[in-house]
Amino acid sequence: MAFRRPVYYDSGDIKEMSDTDIVNLRRWMLYQYGLNQSVRLSVVGSGGNLGTLTDTRMTAGAYRTNTRRYPYESETPEPGQAVVYYSRLHLSRYGNSYSDPDVNSKFWPAYYDGSNIRAMSSTDVWDTFINPALDYMVSNSYPELHRAYTISTSTPSGYSAVSGTAVYVDTRANTGLYTAASIPEASDQPFTVSAWYLYYANLGSQPSTRLPLIIDTNNNLKEAQGASLLSVLGTPFITAARDRIHYSLTDNSGTLLGSVLTNTKLNGSGAYNIRYVNANDYRAQEFPNGSAVVQNTYSLRIKRTWFI
Repeated sequence: MAFRRPVYYDSGDIKEMSDTDIVNLRRWMLYQYGLNQSVRLSVVGSGGNLGTLTDTRMTAGAYRTNTRRYPYESETPEPGQAVVYYSRLHLSRYGNSYSDPDVNSKFWPAYYDGSNIRAMSSTDVWDTFINPALDYMVSNSYPELHRAYTISTSTPSGYSAVSGTAVYVDTRANTGLYTAASIPEASDQPFTVSAWYLYYANLGSQPSTRLPLIIDTNNNLKEAQGASLLSVLGTPFITAARDRIHYSLTDNSGTLLGSVLTNTKLNGSGAYNIRYVNANDYRAQEFPNGSAVVQNTYSLRIKRTWFI
């Protein structure tokens, strides 16, 4: 396993690529992935395969009435809880799993080994190009090249919405809607605190890069360009990413993509309220109260699954 410097033509001479040249080739590979993503996220109404997120909020207890006096607080049911489940983020993989295309041992770019010009090995290509480009993806480098995903409550600059449907919505009891004069109040009267949506980075411009030399079937050196460069570095990277890139919502491993999703809820024990209707109707009910506290959090993250 080794890092190699591909060679290229320069005005009739054969030269080794610089570090910048190699980075630009990796960036070019990311761009090819951006054109044909093999791991994609979508937003569905329900049944997404990236886990179930829970939104909880406080609700009013059932009211009680008495014909002679107000029901005691101990006689009124305590506030309850409403729970909403979200499983809207879905991951899909496209294309075939990676398989080594180097069937003739000279598929990959050529390099100078100190004595001869020869083709890189498969492990050379992984060390020089594929693994570093995968690292760019999982560190969220150059998001505009691989159309990186992010989650936010509003559209970030340079991004577009995947869907108008929220991935997750945090709600809480709207305490301002509960009044003693309206007992019996509806149990569940929420308001939306925040709604998070999935976005993707708008595709940027194709990076310019030097063209590496490859060895053709007649053992001649030629530039890998167009479809040839795509088959040598672009397509292998796209298929490698298919099995090595993963997204998650319910664990904290990997690189955070965008905002943290929070489930908040009021922490009160219930506000006791009474209402006099007439001499034969005394009412009481406990309403949601307290301060908002975070119950749990979720985050979209990208990571590698396994290594070759």
